[in-house]
Amino acid sequence: MSATLTPGGEGLARSPSQRVVLGAMTAISVLGCALGAAAFGPDANFDLRNYHLYVAWAWLTDRGAIDVAAAQAQTWFNPLLSVPHFLAFQRLDGVTLAVFVGALQGLCAAPLLAVANRLLPQESLAIRALLVIAGLTSASFLGQLGASYGDSLLALAMLCAIALLSGTATNRSAPAREVMAGLLLGGVVALKLALAPLALGLCLALPLLAIDGRARVALVTRVGLAATTAFALLAAPWMWSMWSTWGNPVFPHLDALFPGDWIAPGSGRDVRFLPATPGEALLRPLAPVFDWRATSDYRIRDGRIALLFVAVATVAWRWRHIDPERRPVLRWLAVSFMLGYAMYKYDVMNDLMSLGLHRIWKAYTVAAANLRDGEQVLDIAAGTGDLTRAFARKVGANGLVVHTDINEAMLKRGRDRLIDEGISLPTVLCDGEVLPFASGRFDLVSVAFG
Repeated sequence: MSATLTPGGEGLARSPSQRVVLGAMTAISVLGCALGAAAFGPDANFDLRNYHLYVAWAWLTDRGAIDVAAAQAQTWFNPLLSVPHFLAFQRLDGVTLAVFVGALQGLCAAPLLAVANRLLPQESLAIRALLVIAGLTSASFLGQLGASYGDSLLALAMLCAIALLSGTATNRSAPAREVMAGLLLGGVVALKLALAPLALGLCLALPLLAIDGRARVALVTRVGLAATTAFALLAAPWMWSMWSTWGNPVFPHLDALFPGDWIAPGSGRDVRFLPATPGEALLRPLAPVFDWRATSDYRIRDGRIALLFVAVATVAWRWRHIDPERRPVLRWLAVSFMLGYAMYKYDVMNDLMSLGLHRIWKAYTVAAANLRDGEQVLDIAAGTGDLTRAFARKVGANGLVVHTDINEAMLKRGRDRLIDEGISLPTVLCDGEVLPFASGRFDLVSVAFG
């Protein structure tokens, strides 16, 4: 048997029988997902009825200038993601369409296997198969089998990009794969802007994959240009139409950057399942194990996030024993995750970096402040408003808390959270070093992470 190099350049021998086994595992995933979708039956989810069909139909029939918010805020989503499903919906019966979509979703096993093979080439096939199964058994993935949600299909594209890029750490001649990965990442963001933080995190961490400065520049340039090209081709026409009509290329979002008269106040966030105490915050990673409502609409108790924390701790503990050729990929994935979730959800990043302790620090701060009803508080660098909200409850309706930050996007997110919880107070965009308030005006001035 002759040894062959893996796509990542590792000297891992792979016989024809091994390739057959890997192909068979992917085929089993495709078949299993297709059968699962068939068992669930025809798709009738709310988003399908609300906007998945409508936005495609409205775009193809030029209804944009006639209908007004027919599908609520989703009326103005990029319709390209929904067009293929809409066309298939017109031609296929419900079960056949569900089976076809489920089979496509099952292909996610292929890139997951590729990444597992590169990171764990010496582990048994069973271990790698278990990792793939873990990746395909989330509440959202199982709940979306055969459904019109684009998340699983876009996850396939993003996983393929990760699989392509995970080989660049040891393969110096992979420009075609890097360009393809960039095209996939740019296309994913163009079709669903909500995935931009994760894709951008992967791109920002790219220098960790290269071995020297020149290679880093080449890698970032190729992936960046390819991603920009794909995004421009798939999103620019729609964004231009939104800009021409509403003055906002991502209407109705990011109104802090593109203010207008068409955006209602408040973020529409569901705050019912946020941690209420420091103890709940510390145990948040375990919440999906005990309460499916914490992270999903589906009755599936998901312990994978808790296991992920254990896996990360294990990798950190045994870092010196990990093959040096695989460390760049692990660093890249870890930093990408941190960057992506820092952009996606600032509070989650605080939980990860402080292990939830920042909530205890804030609770202690509120207790130590010993505020009384009617007092006035200035919260500097207040961000998403954790302390602001707690202070407002202490001073009551007769008091005043001013919510300030220099970061407009963060300030807006905090303001929206406060509005969602029924708290009305002043929000001021200002520099903590040049405050527009008179000296001695407030009973308490607070800074958390400023």
